[in-house]
Amino acid sequence: MYQPRRKTYVLAIGLLFIATFSLLSFSHLSGIDGGEGSSLGDSIEKLSSHFQGPDPITGSTGSLPNEVETESAGEEVVLTGALTTDDFDPHKIAPKTHHSYMKDFDSINRYETAETWRSPDTFAPTYPPPSTYERPKVPHWSKYASKGEFLKQPLVADYADGAEKIFLMIKTGGDVLWNRLPIHLVTTLTRVPFFALYADKPGSIGGYEVIDILANVTQETYESRQFEKYRKMRYLHNQHGVYDASQVKIDGGWDLDKFKNIPMLYHAYNASPESDWFIFMDADSYIMMDVMTKWLKTLDPNEILYMGSIAMYLDLPFAHGGSVVVLSRKALEETIGTHPEYLAEYEKKAFDNCCGDVLVAEMLKDKVNKYISSGPDYPHVHYRFQGNSFYDFYAKADNWCETITTFHHLTAHEIEVLYEYEKLRGPNRDHLTYYDMYRDFYLPYVDEKIEMWDNLASSQSWKKENTDREKPFDGEILPYESFEECKKACEATNWCLDYRFNHDTHDCGLGDSIQLGKPILEWEKEKNGEKQHRITSGFNIKRIREIRKTKKCDALFESKTEEHPDGSDHDFYEGWFLRRTEKNLEEQKDPARKERLEKEKERAKEQEKDHAADSKDSN
Repeated sequence: MYQPRRKTYVLAIGLLFIATFSLLSFSHLSGIDGGEGSSLGDSIEKLSSHFQGPDPITGSTGSLPNEVETESAGEEVVLTGALTTDDFDPHKIAPKTHHSYMKDFDSINRYETAETWRSPDTFAPTYPPPSTYERPKVPHWSKYASKGEFLKQPLVADYADGAEKIFLMIKTGGDVLWNRLPIHLVTTLTRVPFFALYADKPGSIGGYEVIDILANVTQETYESRQFEKYRKMRYLHNQHGVYDASQVKIDGGWDLDKFKNIPMLYHAYNASPESDWFIFMDADSYIMMDVMTKWLKTLDPNEILYMGSIAMYLDLPFAHGGSVVVLSRKALEETIGTHPEYLAEYEKKAFDNCCGDVLVAEMLKDKVNKYISSGPDYPHVHYRFQGNSFYDFYAKADNWCETITTFHHLTAHEIEVLYEYEKLRGPNRDHLTYYDMYRDFYLPYVDEKIEMWDNLASSQSWKKENTDREKPFDGEILPYESFEECKKACEATNWCLDYRFNHDTHDCGLGDSIQLGKPILEWEKEKNGEKQHRITSGFNIKRIREIRKTKKCDALFESKTEEHPDGSDHDFYEGWFLRRTEKNLEEQKDPARKERLEKEKERAKEQEKDHAADSKDSN
């Protein structure tokens, strides 16, 4: 049976920031700050009194030492510069382009992406001079209470405001652990002080335990067909660390995943009963943590709240786990948190269910008659949670000015891109809308025609093979005949914002939301086991701009401008990066062209001065 976990803790407090301290393997305790006006001693006492009883997985016990060394082991960190809020104000750092930047060759070949939201001053050398910056020092080994605590690599404490109220759970599969978890050590886990890592096999990363959350299932469950993969991974784990589960192909991941969520919630609550919010996510997800905590401050954790991106399983609405799920303290307190008997009940139900996140919804419905919250009314969930990446999230009129908080189906590369984007927002990273994401990730690159590109438009589609049954637009437009006809179909459909044409299958797709999509790589003959097709995509720029003019959060709100200036790089106008890139290529082909353009600009400036002088004389 699970019982609350007791862990030894050591806090190493640097002079630059508090808490380069070692966290629990599932690291926590809510209220570590002790509230307003509390002292470090109060916090340590609170931590010491919080953990009672053996570890729910290992059965081991431990206690905080009577005295904890809190002095920094290193020198004061010296920074030679001083960033201000103006350095992150897009209207001040790039007034002409509203923080969009055209890259030169050198900057394009740096960092994980060369997105237009990277200002020139965001590039820094990997090895700065020691006088500029020195890493915070890790305490000497003798300062630690145990070798287990000494093993943990201290994490940077870049906590979101209010993150101390959260207990974060990251769930993954044992065979994908090393593909997904490492990136979170330097991104997600730097934003929260209290967290736990869970999988369907034991593990560790950076010295932090990855808890085998299936360790306490019944013998009957352990021996069942659905646990065949678990038994094999346990066998590999016990073979002296020779194999990593990802090196061996073992099917059955989904069979195991649905058993994790309920015991994970029980473990988290009993590790951290004072936390206000319990958030679980998959390891291929990412949370804009400042946006999340700002919203949670407006809610009451003493109410039963269950929030996320709504999905359906049969007739049961549930919060999709990959898109991140938030539960209030009261929600767990009234259910699995204080009712260990529910573990066996929902373990049995998992055999006939599809998913662990569905079981969470089922438990809340059965035990406290609570369903997922959605829509704009309290607790104001609306469009905050979504399950796509930065290149395929759905941007549309309904969510344009709404807050976006979560992303899913991410590679480690994509998590890094989102982390860097969030970080570079600086003091503005507690507010992010779908428009912000559209402006920075879509707008520079969309056009009415992009060859070898798939924008994923699929709200409605027509295939040539179905022509006997489908006669759209009374036969005046045949969308499956060509890209041009597909474009006409979009223009004739009042909700269509983008379109795509597959030249190999003669398939025309229309989208009611904007998605950037991905390039079709000519050298890849197959993708995910399927033949790569030639696809041309396009965006209904005029209709998109009409939407933008009606949205108060948009730079085009109530704008009367219909067309962009020729060659403009102004980010009010879709596709500016494509136009500038084409222009730059033309200049490279004809170096004299650039000189001619510069002379024309100079003549235009002189003419403006002469005109101004004439106007002044006439007055």
